Amino acid sequence: MFPISDEANETFEKLKKEIENSVVVAIDESLPFQVETDASEFEIAGTLNQAGRPVAFFSRTLQGSERRHASVEKEAQAIIEAVRHWRHYLTGKHFVLVTDQKSVKYMFDTNHKGKIKNEKIMRWRMELSCYVFDIIYRPGKENIPPDTLSRSICSATMDMIVCMNCIML
Repeated sequence: MFPISDEANETFEKLKKEIENSVVVAIDESLPFQVETDASEFEIAGTLNQAGRPVAFFSRTLQGSERRHASVEKEAQAIIEAVRHWRHYLTGKHFVLVTDQKSVKYMFDTNHKGKIKNEKIMRWRMELSCYVFDIIYRPGKENIPPDTLSRSICSATMDMIVCMNCIML
């Protein structure tokens, strides 16, 4: 553990308060959901939104061989794990998936009938076929909430090389 200045601690507490105030206090099941996801070299993350505001967050560190997967596969995995995580809210309801990978949008788009050759992606696509959703592409620069969560390892490490790799993704 490294020492944290009073100013850094105060800023962190202020940030926590801001996040707390921006999150909807209770989930309203009558409002549509939006799931935003992102993947970095080290983590996958997602936010569950209603009425343009986050209501839940999800992130986890990629383990071992997962880190060696292609970026497209990591982005697809982020979607699958976020949908699994919030399945109790999403099952039987129409929702919107947001990704910053055009190829993932294409692979998971229910209107696309082409053959997918990657067996893992095909299994994930079949898993998603149980849900009613639209998937949209949003450029990475605009995909801020999940992008921030998927890059949190940068703030938790002292290794500048790792941080520079995260920033360049």
